[in-house]
Formats: sequence, structure tokens, C-alpha cells
Amino acid sequence: MMKAKFVRFSIIMLIGVCGFTSCNLDNDDENEIYALQFVTVENASSVDAQLRLDNGNLVTVELGETSSGTLTKNLRCLAYYRTSPTPQRLYSIQEVPTSTIEELTYAKKDSIGCDSTYYLNMFYVGADYLNVYFSSYSSKKNISLIFSPDRTSSQDTAYLELRYNANNSKNSTTSSAPMCFKLEQLRKEGADSTIIFVKTNSLVSTGKYETKEYEFRQVWKK
Repeated sequence: MMKAKFVRFSIIMLIGVCGFTSCNLDNDDENEIYALQFVTVENASSVDAQLRLDNGNLVTVELGETSSGTLTKNLRCLAYYRTSPTPQRLYSIQEVPTSTIEELTYAKKDSIGCDSTYYLNMFYVGADYLNVYFSSYSSKKNISLIFSPDRTSSQDTAYLELRYNANNSKNSTTSSAPMCFKLEQLRKEGADSTIIFVKTNSLVSTGKYETKEYEFRQVWKK
């Protein structure tokens, strides 16, 4: 059984994330510290934005030359920004699609898929979401979170599976994509937390396919 997975990327990998809106990268310094994090937009102006981290902290970042027109309140995003030295500065940001937990039905079986040709880069629970950042060679990829067809969830424990569909697409290079799954439907009245088990079947650093089960403790926001 595995605990939450969180892989830190090199700076070169982070800047190359596909689909990001980029900011001005002037005055870079080798002593600067950067972070790639899932965030929720609180407020945005023409010069800065307030981003809510999944630990509850609020950070204010300069926007550089990026327009804040698409940064609306409560928007779920993946942000790459400088954390030190201050002022903190946003270098790139990508809106993250959100989805809910699905039931595996016969009608959905083909679209949900069960391919294993993907890598998990970030995989953790935060802000009442299961946050996933993954890479694969498919340009038509999609990922789903389903209730386990083999085990029944209980009042305080949920059994889920992460399913990937490459849609018969394979490129010569990898690309990455984020997804956030809302966990609110697992919340039971009066419960402060829920134990969540998530089964995955994906590629690992050795290039082999591995089936793993991750355990998370989801503490519900008040």
C-alpha cells in the first residue's frame, strides 16, 4: 500500500509544461526557488493575483506580462511561480478541468478505458480534490476516477480506481495534463474525515507497469 505520491520536477521540466499561459521570465537567478502547485484563484487584478494553496495558505503573486482576464474567482489551476525571493512571481498558469467520481457502467466502459500507458507525476488529496498530474504519449488522453467495481465503500472508507484511456493514440514524445476530481460526494453527514483507497495501474520509472493502491485521509473543510 502506498501513501500520497508527490514528485518534484526539475526547473527545465516545469517551464516546459504544455498548455500553460506564460508570464515574463526576466531577471531569473539561480538562487530563486520555484513551485508547481494546484491552486484555487481567490482574486485577480491587472498586476497580481491571490492564490489559495491546498494547505489553506493564501499567496499573492505578481502577474508580470500575463493578462488576468481569465483568472476568475474559484478557478482551479496549476500554477508555476517563484516562491523566493519575494515578491512572489507567477511565471505560468493553466486552468485545470474538474470532474466527479463515476460509476463504471457497461455504457461507459469503453470511454473510461483501462490503459496503463501513463506516468503519475503528482497525485495527492487537497482542498477536497484528488489532484492528478500525469504524462503519456497520447494526444487524446483522458483520465477518470471511478468507484471500485470490486469493493464496496462504507460510511468512513471509500474504494476508488483511477482509469486511463489513451484512445488509441500514440505520439513520439510525452505530454502532460492535470485533472482534479471533486471528492465532496464521499462526505457523510457528521464525518470529519474519510479514508480513501485509490487503485492505479500505470508506468513507473523503470518502464514497467505496476498496480498500486494509495491511501489518503481526506479531512473535510469546515
